[in-house]
Amino acid sequence: MLRSRSLLRPSLLRAVLLLASMGLISLARAGLAAPLHQDASEAGAVWAWGRGDYGQLGAGVATGAGTPNPAPAQVAQPTNISAISAGYVHSLALTLDGHVWAWGYNAVGQLGSGTTADSSQPVLISGLDGVVAIAAGNAHSLALTADGLVWAWGRDQYGELGNGADNDVPNPTPVRVVGLSGATAIAAGNDFSLALTSDGTVWSWGRNEYGQLGQGTISGHLAANPIPARVVGLSDVIAIAAGGDHSLALRSDGTVWAWGWNSLGQLGTGTTASSSRPVQVAGLSNVTAVAAGDAHSLALTADGTVWAWGRDYFGQLGDGATASLYSPHPTPRRIAGLSSVRAIAAGGEFSLALRSDGTVWAWGANSAGQLGQSGGGNPNPLPRQIDRLSHIAAIAAGSAHALALEPRPQPAATDTPSPTATPTWTPTLPPLPTATPSPTVLECPAGAVWLRGACATETPTPTIAPKQTATPTTAIAITATPTPTLVATATPTEPPSPTATPSPTPTLAPTLVPTQTPTPTSAATPQAVQTATPPPTATPTPIPTPAAPAPTPTRTP
Repeated sequence: MLRSRSLLRPSLLRAVLLLASMGLISLARAGLAAPLHQDASEAGAVWAWGRGDYGQLGAGVATGAGTPNPAPAQVAQPTNISAISAGYVHSLALTLDGHVWAWGYNAVGQLGSGTTADSSQPVLISGLDGVVAIAAGNAHSLALTADGLVWAWGRDQYGELGNGADNDVPNPTPVRVVGLSGATAIAAGNDFSLALTSDGTVWSWGRNEYGQLGQGTISGHLAANPIPARVVGLSDVIAIAAGGDHSLALRSDGTVWAWGWNSLGQLGTGTTASSSRPVQVAGLSNVTAVAAGDAHSLALTADGTVWAWGRDYFGQLGDGATASLYSPHPTPRRIAGLSSVRAIAAGGEFSLALRSDGTVWAWGANSAGQLGQSGGGNPNPLPRQIDRLSHIAAIAAGSAHALALEPRPQPAATDTPSPTATPTWTPTLPPLPTATPSPTVLECPAGAVWLRGACATETPTPTIAPKQTATPTTAIAITATPTPTLVATATPTEPPSPTATPSPTPTLAPTLVPTQTPTPTSAATPQAVQTATPPPTATPTPIPTPAAPAPTPTRTP
């Protein structure tokens, strides 16, 4: 049963309702069109543990109320998950093909299945595709599509769906958030929502009882804000997180800013004064990720260390000690003994860390086995590794349950060398013929010669060099050679006119036989045809004489 928080917050009610609030809802970076773990190599199966009375573990059955489930178990289906998010008592998963699956509590339509029936195994949200990020809130859910639009479904009592309505009627199908475009990241808290846009600004809508919308105002206990408005005085943001009644933002300079409820120091400002405007978290720099729990906060720095502040009643700050119910810790402190961390998650009253070696570590409350450890529900104020989990790519924490994404096994490496490393064999081809005959003479059948890469039966015409050193004894007049035609034998044609002017340097095609035979104009005694001497720079190899010599051209006296 979902509950609203009393404005006076009596101690007993506060102790009960703190456990019914959100954990890490969303963490994303601007400039990324997809979740942090959408690489196909990291897509795979989801593991769940902790509270499972509404089927939020996705194991196909709902466990009894108060029954701990410390051993991680694989979610029934599907297996190509690329991102995960855990809400109060429901869970979301995003697949590589841009579809969203949901399971768990569904009384107000937070599963988006079109009904209000709970489900202990994943159900596909119909009519929603092209999704690149998801966020599960207290009793509502968000999805970001590749076109920068945000969609919402579930409870809408405080306008947390951002569609301009606040009638508290279940919305079991996604509706578009109005007046918002160019979104790059989303976060869902306890009845309020956040969105980061491509220009580095943050927008918010929904419940604003403690200034958690960051718009400079505080709304009444039941007031709704169903239309997104910009968070004031905040720019250059690259990541956001929404908790119980407070919000966090990470700027590009590595600083963290917070706003909303702060009675337990969850804003990290050194005081317990709430703020409806963003204020800087004290003493933090080089931060790369943030996470907001019910009443505590986490930050991950570039050196792989984790810092925590806020409430520490169940050891969720990981400092090795627990404090009284209302003892605040308003300044960040480093979690000792934890290094090489690549991702963080903050749940209702517990925390998670994913190390670079793929192991998951947990600390804080353990009433439902959310730390992945048996032990009678006793809290653990120091990080401990969760058994059975290795090679994990992403984590998420809800009110009292947790999720982990394990990449699917990749094909084993083979011994086949890389194509770039394999030498390529290139066959040696005969050289292309040039104006100078090739020095290599290939063997052809009798009566044929090698000509232009093949055996031919005609007699190749001798090449006449542009400059001749031999002087013929008789002047010979040669007309311009018409377009040569390749024939089997040379056929004499009608001689040209005897008055034609001789050409000093005629050029003949090296591989073709002209259809005309030049006729000398002199009456001199016929002489044998001379072969022009090639240029001194090239030493051609004589072409073999064919078996059947071509007829000798007739000279006219």
